Amino acid sequence: MISARSELGSINWSSIGNSVLYSGSKIGQKILPVAEHSYLDRFGVDGGRAIDREEIDTRQLKRWMSDCLSKHPECWNEESPLYPGVSELPLFRLVDVQNECVVLRSVSERYFALSYVWGQVSTLKLDQANEKHLMSPQGLARYRNQIPRTIRDAIKLCRQLGEEYLWVDSLCLKQDDETDLAIGIRAMASIYERAFVTIIAGSGVNANSGLPGVEKGSRHITKPTEIVKDRLRMIQTRELAEHLSNSRYATRGWTFQEQYCSRRTLVFINQQVYFKCQRCVWSEETTADTVPKRENEDRFDTMYAMVRTDSHPFDAYSGLLFYYCRRRFTNKDDVLNAFTGITNGVASRMACKFIQGLPIAMLDACLLFRTSELLQYTPSKTSPRKIKEFRRQHFPSWSWVGWERGITIDNPNEDDSLLSEDQEYHEFNQWLDKRTWIVFYANFPGKPRFDHDPQLQELWDEYEMKRFQSLSANYVGYRSRSLPPWARGRNQSSEGFPTRPMRSIAMTKRISRDYPLLQFWTMTASFSLSSDGRCILDSTGRRCGTLLLDKPLSTLESDSGGVRRFLVMSESRHCRLRPDYEPASNSRLSSWQRDPQEISEVTPWLFFFVMLVEADETGVDERRGIGQIYQRALDYCCAPGMKWEEVILG
Repeated sequence: MISARSELGSINWSSIGNSVLYSGSKIGQKILPVAEHSYLDRFGVDGGRAIDREEIDTRQLKRWMSDCLSKHPECWNEESPLYPGVSELPLFRLVDVQNECVVLRSVSERYFALSYVWGQVSTLKLDQANEKHLMSPQGLARYRNQIPRTIRDAIKLCRQLGEEYLWVDSLCLKQDDETDLAIGIRAMASIYERAFVTIIAGSGVNANSGLPGVEKGSRHITKPTEIVKDRLRMIQTRELAEHLSNSRYATRGWTFQEQYCSRRTLVFINQQVYFKCQRCVWSEETTADTVPKRENEDRFDTMYAMVRTDSHPFDAYSGLLFYYCRRRFTNKDDVLNAFTGITNGVASRMACKFIQGLPIAMLDACLLFRTSELLQYTPSKTSPRKIKEFRRQHFPSWSWVGWERGITIDNPNEDDSLLSEDQEYHEFNQWLDKRTWIVFYANFPGKPRFDHDPQLQELWDEYEMKRFQSLSANYVGYRSRSLPPWARGRNQSSEGFPTRPMRSIAMTKRISRDYPLLQFWTMTASFSLSSDGRCILDSTGRRCGTLLLDKPLSTLESDSGGVRRFLVMSESRHCRLRPDYEPASNSRLSSWQRDPQEISEVTPWLFFFVMLVEADETGVDERRGIGQIYQRALDYCCAPGMKWEEVILG
């Protein structure tokens, strides 16, 4: 409960308009006039509403959905779903809320879906033993005491709204059937996208938290008001996005996809309910729903809206990934499955497939992802604790899914800030075609070998390059193959620089992994590191590059001289990975003396992207950091020198 006197009475008012302005305002917070005041009519201002009901007003919820249906055609377009997958379900189960049982229905049925935090709560689950009982009329009623409160409330809410069906994961997917679960997981994003409305239990810490306001006496709201200037009565409100960002719901991995893939949601949080669609956010505490033409600023924080807008799919993908990787999982192996809906949503606009969460058409750029430290907040502690685990062992180190870290993927030409969006992605394509050279193969060590399904597959072949040549420049991807920088010369010969794998399957059969390995050729070189691990040093001890480690330096191995192995990945125009200190001169790498010709606009590619790796006992390399070095540094690398080498990266 806020203090009316401290929060409202001491405000210095400056003006009244569509947004009420006042000194000392906070992001996500608004002070609004109560709805009955005449200033609303005079200025057309959104007003605040007092919530004096113990139970939610289902008539208001129906009105929100009806207004959206009649006035927001973009929210109800069912012609081209973003996420294929529901059609794969041989049996689409739903909870019949009127007859309290699980039923089989067509995927075209109108249904609500529930998104909630499971937590450490015992819950009734559909399985082979109870399937027959739960699918008989009143079958769920017999097990009512085993159904968590959040699910019971969702069933009751649907019944009050006059709806027939609700989709709940624990009751609609057979929990002891691996095939049923696998198909359901693949279709999860589509299930939430196709839902008429998704109910989000945003304030819950587990499945027993319930939906405040559905049951009588389940919520208690005290919204103070204060009379200020000219007898104007004001009320404090906060935006939905702010409430969600501070919730347990926003920390869980599976809820990310469920929220972002839904077109319309009823969000229970802050002891009230909000309606959110592609255009608007309406709540019990404001009168925004009386101004249907006004759009809310945070309406684009849904995957459906982001993919349907003109934003580039790479931007949508990298932006969503940035927030997703801050989520946590009870089962860490769920990290890829819970993001599949997002990748499916952008894959069609990228016109390419994904491997381990990375788009193949721009793999060179996505392998350069940066990791950062994660902090985890707990309700019982005032300060966050650091996440000490780094690697997810059942996923590759070369993808973000292999790291329990914050993840950032950038356009490799991001420093060209003056470029228009079209120019930016033209430059992106030029970088892929002219400044990368690695031919990537996927090695599936645990996969049976068949002639039609080989264990070793080229990820981007000539067919894919020709296909992209016919697409516009807005599609980012490889359209040609460049020679390695060391092969570029008058003869433009690749002799001495093989690209096809030579390490046979027989040599790698002892390698057992749950994920594909990347197999490719590139230049390798050895360097040492500064004491803090942020700078790459050449054989003379000069700083020649910068590094961002994926793991603490103390956990890394090196030879007796502190020398470590790097893979040269691609060329770079900008050195964006800078250490914390300022260089002694205007040079990005002040230890080097650069020739004037080298820094001219004709030859601006002064750096290489490099990857720090460590080899395990089977000879498979694992990524340990990403960095950049000055290209001339290869002439001064540590022993045994640079070498064109075949790499197997796990």
